[in-house]
Amino acid sequence: MNRRRDEIEDSSLLTQHVDKHRRLNEDDDEIEVIPSRNLKLIREIRSGPGYFLHAGQNKGHAVIVKVFDRGPASTVRRQLESTVALSRGIMHPNLLRLLGISPPASLSHFIVYENVHWQNAEGPLAIALKADLMRSVMLGFRMVAGLSAGLNYLFVQGVFAKSMGAENFEIFLDVDDRFVISVQPRCLEEGDATECKDPEGDAWDTFNTLCNKTLTSANRALHQEEIDRITTTLDGTPPKRASENAAAVSLLSFGSASSLQNTQDGIGVPPRREYVWRRIDHGRQSLDNIAHRISLDLDMDFSPLRRINQTDGRTPHRCAGYLREEITLATTTLDSVVVAHDVPSAAERCLICHEIVGLDERFLCKCGDPAPGTRHTVRCQVCKFWSHSDCVGNPNHEFICRLCILMTETPDESLSPIPASPTGNADDVDIGDVERDVSNSIPRTEHAPSSPIPSARGSNEGEADTGGASSDPQNHTPLDRPPTMTDALNYVRAIKNTFHDQPTVYNHFLDIIYKFKFQLIDTPGVFERLSQLFIGHPVLIQGFKTFLPAGYRIECSKDGNELRLISPLPLRRSPL
Repeated sequence: MNRRRDEIEDSSLLTQHVDKHRRLNEDDDEIEVIPSRNLKLIREIRSGPGYFLHAGQNKGHAVIVKVFDRGPASTVRRQLESTVALSRGIMHPNLLRLLGISPPASLSHFIVYENVHWQNAEGPLAIALKADLMRSVMLGFRMVAGLSAGLNYLFVQGVFAKSMGAENFEIFLDVDDRFVISVQPRCLEEGDATECKDPEGDAWDTFNTLCNKTLTSANRALHQEEIDRITTTLDGTPPKRASENAAAVSLLSFGSASSLQNTQDGIGVPPRREYVWRRIDHGRQSLDNIAHRISLDLDMDFSPLRRINQTDGRTPHRCAGYLREEITLATTTLDSVVVAHDVPSAAERCLICHEIVGLDERFLCKCGDPAPGTRHTVRCQVCKFWSHSDCVGNPNHEFICRLCILMTETPDESLSPIPASPTGNADDVDIGDVERDVSNSIPRTEHAPSSPIPSARGSNEGEADTGGASSDPQNHTPLDRPPTMTDALNYVRAIKNTFHDQPTVYNHFLDIIYKFKFQLIDTPGVFERLSQLFIGHPVLIQGFKTFLPAGYRIECSKDGNELRLISPLPLRRSPL
């Protein structure tokens, strides 16, 4: 009985719709019933709550077809009718115009909109970003003008009297660079829309959200990644982090030569372009004024945008030839700007080396500079530290630093000690990438007495792998092979992982190894200093046995509270 009642109700609704459609035809001959046989669906554009959007043709003419999900006929017809009611009578160049609807008895219910040859707007915007800067700027402003004009029309028509948001709109673009808006009513499951207390404020918020959403979608379509950008302020100084004291900014006219653009000479890699939407407070602005002002600027071939060249002197990743142009659009051309960056941001894939920029990349150059400044850098493919390109002979991005080559190509020779400088001052020696030279730091022969070193048993008995180290305190036998680069890097990595939040400890370790390398302290001196530095971490102390000279070993007491360095030929102890 219930099923029969539903069929009667559905049939009644269909009959009512036919009568209603006949009345529509009498009053407005622009809404027609379009048989499905007249339509050819070409590709799916996207889906929404309860519908799919397709690009298609109606008797050979390009159209957009909204096909509703199948379900109870009464529900689908109500959804179709609410959409028709919202779109009926709309006549504006920036709003998608309704052409026709499906027959009442159709198995699939749909709405056909006017001919729009492009798909969603982010596609053409992404193509513009890839092709040309000026085209990107012009098309971006056409979007701002089109959306503000279309939403202002809807506001005047009372559409925002009910609660509406960005999710109720789709943005398209046709071959004439005309941005058009498709309006979608609220889902039936959401119930009747509540009265809006501030229709103009809702329209303003919807405009800003749609601009940001569309531009961000274009960035994502082109670069296959989405990165939140901080909008550059236009008071002459871009926002800085506390550590970016080395940043330098200059204001140049759009299109003129700049040092940033010159970095691409001979590289042959086009710049990375992105859109950024800059939201400005409503204030006295109106959607109507924005549309008219930008449309007038476009018609008058507006003056070039300002260009801000931003250099970050603290970022280690500074590949030669990198350039990112952020097209920052706002509600006026005066508040818009092109910001050029010479370094990629964290989590971005560098367009030069094609590597994803890490959050913890480090700079360590043999010149001793604490930061790269404005000079180009290159990363060692082994130790992953960055150096100034000109300091290492301007190699390409396949660079391997001198010490990594030394350790990988001549591991036996790399274990030989480097003589101390004549002055005995470690600061006089050019050590380059000293941090990774642990295996290059161990002399072959030393003579020192047995030296008991107390060691508190900490809670970190299960520290990370330390190369040749064993967590077994009774394992005293040194390796019967020379330490390799892997041993050295694993040991350094274990120390970094253990003291990642105590950089002072790690720097002290580097200082000890540095002095040992140049024979400023002997083996017992190194062991004693490491034992004091790594109190509570016996595994790290024992890990150093991998690099002990022949004849040395580390012993642990039975209670595990004392570590002892054993040497077969006792002599003198290195002073602390």
